Amino acid sequence: MRPIAEALVSGKLNDSRLPIRWTNSYTAPSGKTTGIFITSMVTGHDLETAGLRRSLGRAAYWELALEDKIPKAGPAKEARH
Repeated sequence: MRPIAEALVSGKLNDSRLPIRWTNSYTAPSGKTTGIFITSMVTGHDLETAGLRRSLGRAAYWELALEDKIPKAGPAKEARH
């Protein structure tokens, strides 16, 4: 079976390396193509991490084909407690 998504980052769990972020693309019957970003790291605790919020924000820009608009330092903001 051929892989349908590209693993971007892997994590370690029980001595096994597991993908935690993937990308794929989808072409609709109309011919329009869009990016798909999947992650297994989205709990409330995970979202306290600026790096993950930044990754999700950049993924949203990528999915919308707006890579040239991705802020150099953002778009994550530090969580307030």
